[in-house]
Amino acid sequence: MKKAGIALIIALLASMTGADQNRPENYELRIYGIVENYDWTEELGGARLVKEDGPLYGAGGELALRMTQALWLRGRSEIVAGELDYDGYLMSEDELRPYRSDTEHVGMRLEGELGWRLPLGAGNILAPFGGLGVRAWERTLDTELGDRYIGRYGYTENWSTLYAIAGLELVVPLNNRAELYALCAAHIPLANELTVDLENVDGPDDVELEPGKETTYRADFGLNLHPVTISLYYETLGFSRSGLDKSGEYFQPDSEAEMIGAQIGLVF
Repeated sequence: MKKAGIALIIALLASMTGADQNRPENYELRIYGIVENYDWTEELGGARLVKEDGPLYGAGGELALRMTQALWLRGRSEIVAGELDYDGYLMSEDELRPYRSDTEHVGMRLEGELGWRLPLGAGNILAPFGGLGVRAWERTLDTELGDRYIGRYGYTENWSTLYAIAGLELVVPLNNRAELYALCAAHIPLANELTVDLENVDGPDDVELEPGKETTYRADFGLNLHPVTISLYYETLGFSRSGLDKSGEYFQPDSEAEMIGAQIGLVF
């Protein structure tokens, strides 16, 4: 970590003094801010029960290390947060009543990938890669922005998913300072967990569920213009209906999310 920090300071000083921006041969570091539109839906029997949407904001970092001339190891971490508009229903034994509120969303991801960079000629690179990732987020329903207040119908869900990653990246250099890249990846779930705290609505505080596994996808298109990096992305999340919890009362319906976002930051 000290070496990465020293290299970051050197790169920043070089960019400010107009020094050569050629990429170091043994690593690539990206630090970036994130803004995305997050759209979450839940369905039961083909009927929509919940829709949440709104902007999320965050930050991330990615470090790629060269293991051999062609083999690269890449690690990534991100965190996002925001307040989403909630459009759903209050459910009782004999009726569904429309209800609108807010949902506080806080999420993080950690991913590690191993890629093989194959030269295509003219400096172009094709890189198949694979790895593992974990994503976790907390949904606090029926909140009021700024107060962290859980309303009369509010409760908290904690989600996590462990997944395998399989993807392909294409890098096209424009000159010694700039390159275009595009990648697509499939996320294959290995384990999903959901815990729900319903104490605020007079329920149990330890409901445990296992949402069903659905393969999801991500696509990125970006420009590294040393020292600036800009990219756009589209990503999905999906979970089929869970089984009942141990009490036999609770389950999670079919759930999915779509994320469209942008990243801007520095690349070294």
